[in-house]
Amino acid sequence: MAARKFLIMLSIFMVWSLWACDDDKGNSGVEICDNGTDDDGDGFIDCGDQDCWTDPACNANNVNNTNNVNNINNINPEVCNNGSDDDLDGYVDCLDIDCAEECSYQEICNNGEDDDGDGFADCEDQDCFTHQSCNNPSEEVCDNGLDDDWDGLLDCHDPDCADHPSCDHPQENCHNGIDDDLDGMIDCDDPDCESAEECLVWDEDCENGIDDDNDGFVDCEDADCADAPECTPGYENCANGIDDDDDGFVDCEDQDCWNHPVCNPQMEDCFNGIDDDGDHLVDCEDPDCEWREDCWQEEDCYNGMDDNFNGLIDCEDPVCFQEPHCQTMPEEICNNGLDDDGDGAIDCYDTECSFLPVCGSIYEYFNPNMPGDTFDCSYSNIQFFPGGSAPYVWSAAASNGWSVDPGSSQGSYTLELDDDDSREIELGFVFPYWDNSYDTVFVGSNGFLTFGAGDNDFSPTLSEFLLGAPRISLLWDDYRVSPTLPVIVDSFPDMIVLTYVNSVIFSGSLVMNVQVTLHSFGGIEITFLNTSNTEGIVGITAGHGSWAAPEVNFRP
Repeated sequence: MAARKFLIMLSIFMVWSLWACDDDKGNSGVEICDNGTDDDGDGFIDCGDQDCWTDPACNANNVNNTNNVNNINNINPEVCNNGSDDDLDGYVDCLDIDCAEECSYQEICNNGEDDDGDGFADCEDQDCFTHQSCNNPSEEVCDNGLDDDWDGLLDCHDPDCADHPSCDHPQENCHNGIDDDLDGMIDCDDPDCESAEECLVWDEDCENGIDDDNDGFVDCEDADCADAPECTPGYENCANGIDDDDDGFVDCEDQDCWNHPVCNPQMEDCFNGIDDDGDHLVDCEDPDCEWREDCWQEEDCYNGMDDNFNGLIDCEDPVCFQEPHCQTMPEEICNNGLDDDGDGAIDCYDTECSFLPVCGSIYEYFNPNMPGDTFDCSYSNIQFFPGGSAPYVWSAAASNGWSVDPGSSQGSYTLELDDDDSREIELGFVFPYWDNSYDTVFVGSNGFLTFGAGDNDFSPTLSEFLLGAPRISLLWDDYRVSPTLPVIVDSFPDMIVLTYVNSVIFSGSLVMNVQVTLHSFGGIEITFLNTSNTEGIVGITAGHGSWAAPEVNFRP
């Protein structure tokens, strides 16, 4: 009987213990991977939390493997709150290591500590996968506008590019005030000119009446002559116009100077290429030769000859600077990082370059981390049409419905895409895009089309947008696409229409509803309906190293 009572009491105690240990909030501090809750409080939910990437409930390892390069040299200092990659290293604002002191992070990516308490420190933490501290430099690409190897030298300014075809520059002209070889040094400041006659520095002759070393001081006025005998009291200086020894005779009138070179100069021979009289001026450069007809001939600014024998030809000669044809600035070179024509606009920012394929991009980059920079094109229609003075002109307007009803064509079908997938489909016509034409297109599950090659990248960056395959970016981001969230294809004789219906962000509930129409003549239409996703890239690019043209605002 006593044993039976003991068993009854033991059962009651165990039930009470289980009830007492149950947390009515359901939060154990461990992430549950399929309940829609941030159980461990690290800001990531279910499969978006790296604790769940190997859990059976999550069907993809969504590690953010970007391969951007860094630029710690601050070609232009990074501004940490303007949504732009100011220093051209592929990282914007708080993702740039230059902004570490101005930005606050849950996880600090380079201090060796698990700051946000999620079990992952620094670059092992998903907060840091796209941070500059967690990437490495690469070899210098000589024509992409980035300092890829982080040495502070961009493209052709980097010695690594000395033999690159796009970096073939002329030699330095040592007396024209121009950086001819684009090494940042002009005329005599350039080591290439150190042996040029006009760049040689002479020692000061302390009694010839000439500022030999070009420091602004002549003879005994020059500190270089402080210890020279001819600059001591009582010594007759033969070229200063003063009776130094108080004998009543000045300079060459003084018998002390009768044998001095300045009082017995050799006559300058104006045509032998030699400084005969020792004044560092040769032939027609010497005022002693001004009387010679051959030395006072005026410069003809149009004949390609040095008519006045001063070593400067046509527009190089100051006497020609005011001639109209000598005031024309050089043309803008569109991929060298310089303002060649002096109009204040560099490369693709110059209107002279905007129509070239190398400047092939029209885009807007939406970054919700910046105030006022979230996606604002819901219920909009954006059109890109081939233009006359530029490859494409664009326009945008409000839209309340699809341009084409999904599924309305006779050959309509649903394209089956997996996560981070890209499938090639036939267009049914030849589609001209930038400087090429295509009869197929690759449809990506992450909100973009590419030409010539597929792409499954789910992490939009401006460098990948410009350096990758030719692309039409609808709202590039990481989406889930499935038979219940389809891409519907409608084909017509003169156009093809693809509609993304309720594509959902992989680690959340934000959606994209977008339709893109490709016309056989090269026109492109992008129509957004209800779209709650706030970030990504919208636009078109020729890819393959196109330089970044100025970012546009589709809905100002």
